[in-house]
Amino acid sequence: MLDTRVHYVHSADGFRLAITEVFDRVSPAEAGAPTFLLVHGFAQNRSAFTCGVIPAALTGHGGRVLIGELRGHGLSSPAGAPRTWTLATHLRQDLPALIRSARTIGGVDRIHLFGHSMGGLLGYALLSRSHRLASLVTFAAPLVLGSGRPAIRLAARLFPPLFRAARSHHVPMDQILRIVAPHATRPVARGLRGLLRETIRLANPALAEPERLHDVLSTADAEARAVLLELATFAATGRAEIDGTVLADAVRMSPLPVAAVLGTRDVFADERSLDPVLAGPGPRRLVLVEDAGHVDITMGTAAAEVVADLWMFLTDGLSAE
Repeated sequence: MLDTRVHYVHSADGFRLAITEVFDRVSPAEAGAPTFLLVHGFAQNRSAFTCGVIPAALTGHGGRVLIGELRGHGLSSPAGAPRTWTLATHLRQDLPALIRSARTIGGVDRIHLFGHSMGGLLGYALLSRSHRLASLVTFAAPLVLGSGRPAIRLAARLFPPLFRAARSHHVPMDQILRIVAPHATRPVARGLRGLLRETIRLANPALAEPERLHDVLSTADAEARAVLLELATFAATGRAEIDGTVLADAVRMSPLPVAAVLGTRDVFADERSLDPVLAGPGPRRLVLVEDAGHVDITMGTAAAEVVADLWMFLTDGLSAE
């Protein structure tokens, strides 16, 4: 039976961040077991993983599972904190603190990083920095946002001026996603209605429990305006860069094992967006999940199979140390 325990760590600039440990009370992970740090995506939090099967799949293989929440998300959200940070803040401040804590909790020198969406993009940037990673697995984290998705490219050009004009530092993604959820998780349909629905589809309810999809989207967080504008720039230009690190270059140059998992119905990009992953010198794997969307990729029926398929690939990085 899975249980949770919350740990707290402070970033170098003093922000308190939460790490939720997920463990099996009957068969807890052994000392020094492969340790996995799971990082959520844009406007999300730990529920992106706790509502799904990945934690159970990893603990079932004997792994230690920790879910880190970036500042402004989930339990890392102190009341009244202005959302003035950027992706560089997450990269420089949050992830080093979360990784350091995960290594301490797990009693290991290197950790495996699982990143969903924005968490995966930050993971790509980490590949160019020394933070004791054993491997990186990304879920729905295209290196070229908008690849094969003209509607996303168009939206990335049209909507940012509206947010730049706003006075607030935050975008009410929590409210927006609660409104969008019923439409973004409807079954796949054919014809013109189906085509229009595909432009906002975040998940395929045929591959994940609709109730859990609703839970994930309805418990979303408000997001920093600066972060939204950065991601929109990635989609509008076809180039993703965080804190001076070009993500595609970081992936191509890294010797670490990197695996990228993408659903064929991901609204934000197609598989061509992950071509740089396969070009790197380290062990690489691209996994396409048929009919999966952006959200159900971490919680759908295929997620446990993906973890089982990648287990040896993931742990070879530690056994080689």
